[in-house]
Amino acid sequence: MNILVTGATGFIGQALCRLLIGQGHTVHGVSRNEPPVVPGLTSHIGCLNDSAFLKRILIGIDCVIHLAGRAHITSDKSPDPMADFRSVNVDLSVALAHACLASNVQRFIFISSVGVNGTLTDGTPFNEMSTPAPDADYAISKYEAECALKAIFLESPIALVIIRPPLVYDVNAPGNFSRLLKLVHTGLPIPTGGLNNQRSIISLSNLSNFIALCAVHSAARDQLFLISDGGSLSTSSIVSALKLGMKSSTYQFWLPLGFIRFSFLLLGKHSTYIQLYRSLEIDCKKAHQLLG
Repeated sequence: MNILVTGATGFIGQALCRLLIGQGHTVHGVSRNEPPVVPGLTSHIGCLNDSAFLKRILIGIDCVIHLAGRAHITSDKSPDPMADFRSVNVDLSVALAHACLASNVQRFIFISSVGVNGTLTDGTPFNEMSTPAPDADYAISKYEAECALKAIFLESPIALVIIRPPLVYDVNAPGNFSRLLKLVHTGLPIPTGGLNNQRSIISLSNLSNFIALCAVHSAARDQLFLISDGGSLSTSSIVSALKLGMKSSTYQFWLPLGFIRFSFLLLGKHSTYIQLYRSLEIDCKKAHQLLG
């Protein structure tokens, strides 16, 4: 297939492009500034709100995989973060979708976020039938983009596939996983001892392979998928695994959860508390049953 990947310089984008090229696809990568260093990739530098640019790069494309977007920002200095999230995650997705309608694109894969479903679960995992309840600006913008794309492609021959992954991990992962890696590497004690929360996560390799599968599998057409490695892990067990793999001397100790929560609230890090100490589980049976 001829596949176009937006956000090709990103953490997921580069891994996905390498995988797709290795599978024999002709891959075009879109980036805003400098091209990604991926052998065999045809690179395009430009903006997704440039209709002439989109018209040119979509010639001959069978499938678009839309990864580009404004992600979580730890210290956001924007005077209006929600407007910025919408400008990138919604408006650019809409512009790309309309450009696809004017071309011969057959499939549009949108990488969303499990945050669309909410920030935590309490014994009942999220699945594709769960009612969306986005909380953070990022997740709200992703959900709005999903709704806009469904409306645009509703009466069109283009198949829309939406994928909502949880935290994606790898040695070079950004965001919270990167910070956790650095913390374990320092050898400092971590207050995660005895923690029995349950977090669904997915490796970069597994997510890349799943996206690649959705690009070619006939049963993926017009489907929503929540995807993970399968099963869940406590933050304590994740830290233990990182400690073992990194040969770190860090140790985990116990503190009352109420005290930890209050401490994070004082620091203005309530969302970090949720991600580290609460549960977020995904039921990905649909992907197993429908796509094998």
